[in-house]
Amino acid sequence: MGKLRIFAVQLPPPFQQNPVYWAGQIVQGTVIVDLAEPMKMRGIHLKCVGEARVHWTERHTTGSGDNRRTETRHYRSHETYCDLQLILFGKPQGQMSGDNPVLPAGHYEYPFSFQLPPTLPFSYESHIGKVRYYLEATIDKPWKID
Repeated sequence: MGKLRIFAVQLPPPFQQNPVYWAGQIVQGTVIVDLAEPMKMRGIHLKCVGEARVHWTERHTTGSGDNRRTETRHYRSHETYCDLQLILFGKPQGQMSGDNPVLPAGHYEYPFSFQLPPTLPFSYESHIGKVRYYLEATIDKPWKID
């Protein structure tokens, strides 16, 4: 068994089974960390990202006879609707200076709360694109994969 026993994002009971939120709503939860041994890290961060991605192709033919050519054109775009970042423990992400804190062995619960922007579009999935939202917790470790 390694140093990290549990690392999880926990949402309150009504959202554990069906995590559906609306624009402008408050998102609350807890990041749970359980360590068997002390761990040196820059910090524990939580981010909420909402983004849209689209991609489709079209075939275009130009010329005639022997000069006829068909090409496939790719169209794609990306848009970010929200990119919220919270520092739950330690230093801001990317800050390198100074000593890195050590989180002693034990069980920790870091509550978080933030409001979603009021103009967010709904989640959406299709064959050419999607609008998707996610929460991601990270332990930022120096000289290691997070």
